Amino acid sequence: MTDLIASDVDDYAHIATRMALEPELRDAMRRRILENVHKLFKQDVAVQAWSTRLQLSLSLTPNPNPNPNPNPNPNRFRRGARCCSGSPRH
Repeated sequence: MTDLIASDVDDYAHIATRMALEPELRDAMRRRILENVHKLFKQDVAVQAWSTRLQLSLSLTPNPNPNPNPNPNPNRFRRGARCCSGSPRH
């Protein structure tokens, strides 16, 4: 069932407009989704496919913070540490 998958922004707008303005089409799509929902949910294969896809996506995403140290200032949260103005933190 790929009728509701858009290939680009214009296609998305076209599909959304048709679904909004054509109740018969909307009802037909709703019926088809409900008739086929069992193919997606409660299926280990579907869960594994989504898991694999998400893991692949995350592995291909560049790390926005290449610094391996998540806290570059180790004294930042130490009791008695001073803030940037030099005065003690409260």
